[in-house]
Amino acid sequence: MIPAQEAPGYYWRTNDAADLAFNEAGPQAPTHISCYNLHDTLNRGEIAQVPIGELHFLARAHFGVRNVDWTGDAYKFGIYRFTRQFGRPEIVIVVSHGGGMEAYLLSDLVAHQTWTNVAEHLSEDLRWNLCYEIMHAHRAVKTEATRVVMQLFLEGRLKKRRRRNRSYVQVLPAVGV
Repeated sequence: MIPAQEAPGYYWRTNDAADLAFNEAGPQAPTHISCYNLHDTLNRGEIAQVPIGELHFLARAHFGVRNVDWTGDAYKFGIYRFTRQFGRPEIVIVVSHGGGMEAYLLSDLVAHQTWTNVAEHLSEDLRWNLCYEIMHAHRAVKTEATRVVMQLFLEGRLKKRRRRNRSYVQVLPAVGV
């Protein structure tokens, strides 16, 4: 993928069939995209910085015909292969919508094979459905995790600790347990 700009000062866009808008609009083209790592095995909520130049377009997933009272066309997805110098290929799903651009990194053992097959054999409508479900599942998990942490904070059960020059948060047991 190579970012392209219609005119100076405009937002950068992808130069492929997905035609997705980046969050950047300055004179310098973006070089990396921040991706939520959906297969972070240590469950740290890791965000990976993926070089844009190493993303290879597989398929787009645009909404298609607009339904009445439905703004699904506002969400445009691109499915990309990301190949590192070492290791297996990974998949990056990029979504562009009114709130900007987000990306999701799928790096488990079967992601590349699965999503290459999805890109080649599913209709664009079904690809859009899958990408949309992934986006909303990720948002639901983030919302619930935030709710749980905020509840622990309100109950006064979070305690900042230091060990071996590293800070961490300890969750204290509930009162009366």
